[in-house]
Amino acid sequence: MAGLLTIGDGLSGNIAEYYKKVAGKLGMSPKIKVFDDVQAQGGCNDDNGKGYPYLMNRVFIQHSLNLFFVGVEAWVAVACIAVGSRCVLLACMPPFLFDVGYWVAMDIPDIGGPPGAVQTYIVSTAAVILATVALKDEYPNINDGEYFLGLALPVLFMLVAAARLVAGAAGIMPSVCDKVGSAAPLSTS
Repeated sequence: MAGLLTIGDGLSGNIAEYYKKVAGKLGMSPKIKVFDDVQAQGGCNDDNGKGYPYLMNRVFIQHSLNLFFVGVEAWVAVACIAVGSRCVLLACMPPFLFDVGYWVAMDIPDIGGPPGAVQTYIVSTAAVILATVALKDEYPNINDGEYFLGLALPVLFMLVAAARLVAGAAGIMPSVCDKVGSAAPLSTS
């Protein structure tokens, strides 16, 4: 879904709109203004030295396609859970690991939004845990290492993610939308 939502902005070179779609909290923050200002100077499909650098959008196109393909993989994972496939844990890992990447890029600086957080904290983590439990029920001879990793990775991730949420609420790690931090957007100076 996210890949389909963003591919048009990636193809057109509208980086400001792309950011508004993938970084919902940033998109509603005054910090997005610098993205809009650079976009107004010129798109990255134009080789004129203005606005965003020429061909910068190619990375955003690749990102949209990656989002689309991992979304397809997520549906494959759901099908594997439904049919009790021996490959269920393997099928669930790519979407989970993509969501760990989303968490690092969007949730640590707190620029994402509720849909991404729900996807990361609930859907992907639950899918890996459910897949592991279902795998153990269906195939009792899976090795203990596989079973342990299938449970430990999502639980460890949830503990680290909860620590980030607590640190944000306590003001120890505020959102970059609230104050300039290490992940602050582009500067106009």
